[in-house]
Amino acid sequence: FANSANGEKRIALRDNVYGAADRIFVLPTQERVTVALDLADSHHWYDVTLTVADEPGNELRLAGHVETGQTSITDPAMGIGLAG
Repeated sequence: FANSANGEKRIALRDNVYGAADRIFVLPTQERVTVALDLADSHHWYDVTLTVADEPGNELRLAGHVETGQTSITDPAMGIGLAG
C-alpha cells in the first residue's frame, strides 16, 4: 500500500471468506508498506477487502488464486456467502 495523501491513513484488510484475522495498517504521509498474505490454508485462494478509515464507501475487493506451478483445487469457498 502507498499513502500519497497529506495525512496519515488507516487501512483495514479484511479476509471475506477464509477466516484470517482482520489487519490494520497505519501509513504516515508518503509512506509505503508491503503486505504478505499466508494463503496456504486456502490452497492459495484469496478474497479480501481493503477500506480506508476516513474514506467511507471507498473500498477495493480483490479475489483470485495465486498460481504456484503445483496442482491445485477448485476454490474451497465456492458457493459460500460473504463473512460478516
